[in-house]
Amino acid sequence: MYSYISLEVECPICQKSLMDKKKLVDEMPSIKLIVSANGSKGIIRLSSFYGSYNYLADIDIT
Repeated sequence: MYSYISLEVECPICQKSLMDKKKLVDEMPSIKLIVSANGSKGIIRLSSFYGSYNYLADIDIT
């Protein structure tokens, strides 16, 4: 069985939390980021588990 460390991150400039408690990834609050890819802008929510590659995105990130 794997063990993970759960992260809690904030903006280094304004210290606002980047954690999204409403959208869960791996059953934990996600890390919400605004991203641009292939000319589109959207939101990606990363797993807060260190070592997990799981995410949710509202744009295609390939």
